[in-house]
Amino acid sequence: MIHKHFSFVLTLVAINKKNFEECYFFIQKIFIERNISIPFSKKLSRYVVDIYFNCEPKEYNLMKKKIYPLKNKADLLIQKVENRKKHLIACDMDMTIINVETINLINDNLLQNSQISNI
Repeated sequence: MIHKHFSFVLTLVAINKKNFEECYFFIQKIFIERNISIPFSKKLSRYVVDIYFNCEPKEYNLMKKKIYPLKNKADLLIQKVENRKKHLIACDMDMTIINVETINLINDNLLQNSQISNI
């Protein structure tokens, strides 16, 4: 039986060095255990990295399940490389990185609307 492999990219975004390193090493361990090679990775900023890999769809689904426990330490996204056309990344970082809701900042500084809390 012929196994079809696809190219994927896993993007890891962490809030600090500790979480980044813990998640990165955990992900590497999974790749080693599953015998999945990483042709290359690209560091996008201090705590952000794209990890490129090839695997079968069933391995992809397993990878998603195995990295799920990291969701409280970092933002993770796995997608097919062919579907990826990265021009701009927008992340919901409210109460994660900046410890405030952006909509509240906009209201406090621009709108000054007492109804904003209902949103």
